[in-house]
Amino acid sequence: MEQEILKELVTIKSILMGLTLSLFILAMILLFEWLFPSRINSKPETFRSTCNRYFEKGAFEKLISFCEKEIHKNERSPLAYWWLGRAYFALEDMESSEKAFYRCLEIDPLYEKDHVAPFLKRIKESH
Repeated sequence: MEQEILKELVTIKSILMGLTLSLFILAMILLFEWLFPSRINSKPETFRSTCNRYFEKGAFEKLISFCEKEIHKNERSPLAYWWLGRAYFALEDMESSEKAFYRCLEIDPLYEKDHVAPFLKRIKESH
């Protein structure tokens, strides 16, 4: 009987030590966040916001390069092809714009109604 109680106490002690260690690690993470907030809490700029910034500045060549790099990393990114289409459209390269928009639709047909169709319509009107 005493042996069983001792085994259970040892098990409980191990569990409590594990919990203590977990709490200590959590406390250190929280302390580090508090001491160095810019290192942990600063989120990298998202792909979408970077594209938007380039577009708003009229930096269409940079936007194209940025999108091509993203496509190289993830060739199934409809967002990258959509922004690529917009950049080419802004540069009045309608052929490249149309290709990018159709590739966007191949990957995700849901982009058509609100995102791609208005551009494709304007491209067709320009021919």
